[in-house]
Amino acid sequence: MIYKTLVENAPVAMIYLDKENRIVVWNKKATELFGYSSEEAVGKPADLIIPERFRAAHNAGYAKAINRSKSKFEGESPMKAKAVRSDGTKVIINVRMSMIRDENGNAIGMLAIAEKIPE
Repeated sequence: MIYKTLVENAPVAMIYLDKENRIVVWNKKATELFGYSSEEAVGKPADLIIPERFRAAHNAGYAKAINRSKSKFEGESPMKAKAVRSDGTKVIINVRMSMIRDENGNAIGMLAIAEKIPE
């Protein structure tokens, strides 16, 4: 139970995507950053916050990373990315990715940690 409390109260947006690129975990800071409540976001595809023009590339890259159990962005410095909020406005974020693997090393999803870049 402590893990849920830690994630929910983290000082950054934490979003966990399953193998199918669906949102499974969405914390309070994700709500603040993107404007969607947890109830609105969980179960939806990551497309929810990805600008339309980047969706195809994101979806292809995500599927490739899951199939390889490796992301080219994993463990790297924060990546600057564009995202879209619930009201349609764009936001520039720093995002870090971490592949989540089962006990056999197979990818089961990805954790994204995001923060708004100050204007």
